[in-house]
Amino acid sequence: MAGLDNGVTNLSLPIAQIESALHEYAYSPADGIAQLQQSLLSIKNLFKSSFPSPLCNQRLLDILSAVDMLLAQGAPYDREYHLAFLSATDAIIQVIIASQIDAERVNQLEALLSAERSCWQVVLSFSEQSYDEPSYKNFEASLDGNTNSLISIDTYLKGLSRVGKVSFQLDSFKNSVVMGRFSLVSVQSLSWLQDQFPDLHWKVLPKNSKETLRELCELSFLPLFQNTAMPRDLRYRLLDRFDVHVKAGFYKGFSDCFRTDVPLLNSANRLVPMAEHVVPIQVEEGRDYLPVRHGGSVYLATLESGQLSYLSCLGRDYLAYTLYEIESSFGTVVFDRAECLGKFLVTEESMHKMGERWMFSMENRLEAEVVFDMPLFSKVDAFCLLPSSIREVLVVQQGGRYFAIPYLFIREIEAVASQMPSPRLWVKNVWLSSLNEPLLEPWLLNAEGLPVISSWQSSKREALPTKNGYYSGSVCGRMCWVEASLVMALLPYQPSKTVTSKVGSRLEFGAFVVHDGRCYDRVISELPFDLGGAFSSDDPAFTVVLEWMGASVVLSLSGCDWSSAVPEADYIQDFVALDNAFNSQRENTSFSYADHGDILITKKNFVSFVAGVWPSLLLA
Repeated sequence: MAGLDNGVTNLSLPIAQIESALHEYAYSPADGIAQLQQSLLSIKNLFKSSFPSPLCNQRLLDILSAVDMLLAQGAPYDREYHLAFLSATDAIIQVIIASQIDAERVNQLEALLSAERSCWQVVLSFSEQSYDEPSYKNFEASLDGNTNSLISIDTYLKGLSRVGKVSFQLDSFKNSVVMGRFSLVSVQSLSWLQDQFPDLHWKVLPKNSKETLRELCELSFLPLFQNTAMPRDLRYRLLDRFDVHVKAGFYKGFSDCFRTDVPLLNSANRLVPMAEHVVPIQVEEGRDYLPVRHGGSVYLATLESGQLSYLSCLGRDYLAYTLYEIESSFGTVVFDRAECLGKFLVTEESMHKMGERWMFSMENRLEAEVVFDMPLFSKVDAFCLLPSSIREVLVVQQGGRYFAIPYLFIREIEAVASQMPSPRLWVKNVWLSSLNEPLLEPWLLNAEGLPVISSWQSSKREALPTKNGYYSGSVCGRMCWVEASLVMALLPYQPSKTVTSKVGSRLEFGAFVVHDGRCYDRVISELPFDLGGAFSSDDPAFTVVLEWMGASVVLSLSGCDWSSAVPEADYIQDFVALDNAFNSQRENTSFSYADHGDILITKKNFVSFVAGVWPSLLLA
């Protein structure tokens, strides 16, 4: 691959990153392809609109589209793809370097970008593929006495965890010889696994029926919970049976996530989703470990020196729980009853000031910080209570700390936590009642940023039928054409819920939509174009949820039509920087256009479209 530049833009780092990513692809495909995506985006951002030629820009977008598709499929390794990416990226780098030397040299090298070359035929073939969910296979690898004893079980687990979900079953341990089996769920091929781990004896297993049953239970529970038309007694009997069998089959005690007994472990007996691919960890001194439900999923968290971090995601928690719903001076919020120490009357002796904070003391010598300024509120006339006017508090445990929440009224309610794409800072959980009413659980830690997530895996959606063609509709007078395969749901107009949250010293205003047990908080109510973009007085008639590569947005359309293809026209497809426009959450957006053409949103540009509307999306 070309490795030198000659002047204007220093390409040494991105070239080295591309080479490193393609090398990594052979040994850790998902990591390698993710690194390749970031390296190519770095090249794109370096040159923005000053590419050597339109063809060079298009070929870079073609590679990015192929990389996106491969990531969506779980990043399986394929030697043909590997060789194609090597040749294609080398061609682009050579043309870019030539552009910094001589324009004539660019014309000579553009033959490297010809679609007739085999590497580009492979890259362009991705655009013709229909979107497929990752094709997971079940493998078993035997470890016996003949296997290289220099390689430890932990080393194998670490290596295999980079390509899928892995667990180990010990069969025997005799005379220092370990015999057992690794179970792996991965998109990689049998031949690739045999090449990478030749000392193990591999075989393919039939599909895991337990995982199929888990998916069925997860899909069925919320519709049953919200089926209020069913006779009450029958509904509760079914929910109880579901609860018992789901917990027995797919949940485990939190202490089982660890290699050894942890006598002082926080919430040791709490049931959490059973994530078989999480390797049991060794407890470290000076750290507290606890489960945290955030965004509908449960995380194995650690607390060290007051700093909360998420080590891994244990899975989605889709069962129903009893909550305390309280009316406060900032509006109505909820808390999981199991995470509350109880309701307490406030006396003059129980409240005292510690520095800048007010503390509430309980009989067991525990102290909780009194929350005067709620980070999440829904009342226009929200106000802070004076310490002398507080009569009752609910003590809540969150992130290893205790908080005393003043309340005016309290009741119990059952709800299921909706699933969010990833943890959010503005809310801890959005719960759904039996009437599908959203109930907000605030994130009380009031941190400027989310806990560090060491290992995050986006939630897996069930396979949906392949959609062809394009949907078109107007958003605030601007016509949008959307590739149908991006559409997760097309619904009659769903008004979004609005919320105000306090992050640090600033207020943030947001909106969210709940559908099918999932909460989407990237709602586009207007398109942030400059130069006085058109606005329509037509009322929205449809709500469409778009989802791709772990990113999702919600559009409100005043009309919606389907076509097998888009008409021949010049469409807005590329998103360039802009500093003076905002989205509905008052974030600076990063795209605008000098014309007022129709927008075309496809799998090739969807991630950049979302990032243009929400620059912080890739960080949230």
